[in-house]
Amino acid sequence: LYKEHLGARLPPDATMSDRGDIARVLSDADLVISPPSTVVLEARAIGLPVILLRVPSANDRQTALEQVDGVITAESYGELPAIVNAVLSGQVHSRAGTVPLPMFLGPLDGQSSGRLFDAVAGLVLVPSAFVPATSTKTGTRP
Repeated sequence: LYKEHLGARLPPDATMSDRGDIARVLSDADLVISPPSTVVLEARAIGLPVILLRVPSANDRQTALEQVDGVITAESYGELPAIVNAVLSGQVHSRAGTVPLPMFLGPLDGQSSGRLFDAVAGLVLVPSAFVPATSTKTGTRP
């Protein structure tokens, strides 16, 4: 889909990839053009500039990815050639008010799975104010 829309708008030496190992693809990239996706965060984590395509989602879900430092937003496909050239020539810099990636995601220390586990365990193991829908002893509603 994106090749169909972007192919004619990108420089002739641009490479498009929608398959394969994302780490390899990103390691070979100079910049990333993406709709709202976790690829935006992965690219920023290794320091690649990102052009975020504003494309409507099926459920009009909004993201905050444009707030991440190093993410440039393209409102339309027609803007891409100028934005790509500006990014690759170093003419585009972070906007005021953007947030560094660690502030957006939390520490980039490889410990996020442990923090997530601790948070879930805290919810499961600590008695909470909500009442389950059915009683485990009788199988009926309390």
